[in-house]
Amino acid sequence: MLLGFPVFFWEKNLPTLPGGWAAQFVPAMLVALVATLAFFAVQLRLTHDGGTHDRPGRTEDRQWLSGGALLLGLLTMTLFFTMARYASMAGVSNAVATAQDHYRKSQHVMVHSRVIVQHHAQGIRYKDLGGTAGPYRYEYIGFRLIAKSPSRYYLVSKTADCNSTKVVVLPDDDTVRVELS
Repeated sequence: MLLGFPVFFWEKNLPTLPGGWAAQFVPAMLVALVATLAFFAVQLRLTHDGGTHDRPGRTEDRQWLSGGALLLGLLTMTLFFTMARYASMAGVSNAVATAQDHYRKSQHVMVHSRVIVQHHAQGIRYKDLGGTAGPYRYEYIGFRLIAKSPSRYYLVSKTADCNSTKVVVLPDDDTVRVELS
């Protein structure tokens, strides 16, 4: 079980495991399995020690109980660690799939701006509506929304893919008006 812990932190140094889910989950699941078996071994030791039970509060029993509690904590930590890894891998996988799909499921965005928006995204059409168009003189068409935080919009070009994505970050203030469709 103790040999499984370095795998949590240095699994890239173990060339014998195949890549993908096996490298991520097999070491953690082995530690969890061994911790579970060791916990049940402690329980068996406490219930079937082969001696008489004339001293129920023995120091040795308390040490075995502490070891069992430690093993339960180890099992819980391992399971949480594994679920965190799974959630991370699922998030990355979904992000890559969305990028490879050219963000087709995300919303189209038209940006109206008071100032010129500096960006390096390809495929964005720009129009200067002139001074008579009101406060939002510049119009940008061709963005897609990938995320929105309380103070920012995260946009990509509708022609972006996973290899050439440039993210444009716009503030959510009165310098821009974002139209979602």
